[in-house]
Parts: sequence; C-alpha cells; structure tokens
Amino acid sequence: FVIIVSLNVSFLFEMTIFAGLGSLHKIIVALQSEVSAIPIYKNMPHLTESISCFEKAGFDLAGMYPPVVYEQSTLQVVEFDCLMVKAKI
Repeated sequence: FVIIVSLNVSFLFEMTIFAGLGSLHKIIVALQSEVSAIPIYKNMPHLTESISCFEKAGFDLAGMYPPVVYEQSTLQVVEFDCLMVKAKI
C-alpha cells in the first residue's frame, strides 16, 4: 500500500509532527506541506530549512505550487504548497 501524508496543520507544528514520525517516514512515499518563503511567526522555519529536513529523510522536491499567501503590495510570496516524494522506496 501507499502512504501519502499531508502536514498542512500549522508551520509551528508541521516540522514537529514530521520529526515525531520517527522511522515511520520510511514507509511514506509522498508528503505535502506548506513552506514559508517569508516566516511570519516566531520560530517558523524558512522553506529552505523545511525542504532540507525532508531531503535528509530521503524525500525529493516534486513541486512548489501556487502561492498560498502572497504580499499584495510587493508581490512577494509568503507561503507555497510543497510536494515531496521518495524516488527510492
């Protein structure tokens, strides 16, 4: 069977939930998470930190999808939906 996980709960907790999976991440083939280009909360990881964490667990970036939030006055992206997959299962 295939396990796909959506970590879309809150930036402050997504990395905690991912870390809490422990070795269970080995049976997950794909995950979706919102990642922050501009951290708007204290202790919120930047997208590079989040993606690096997922990559260390064996996931590869499959896509960054339309901005969830962007700053209208500057057109800066604040958040993306990020899809990570495992090429090797």
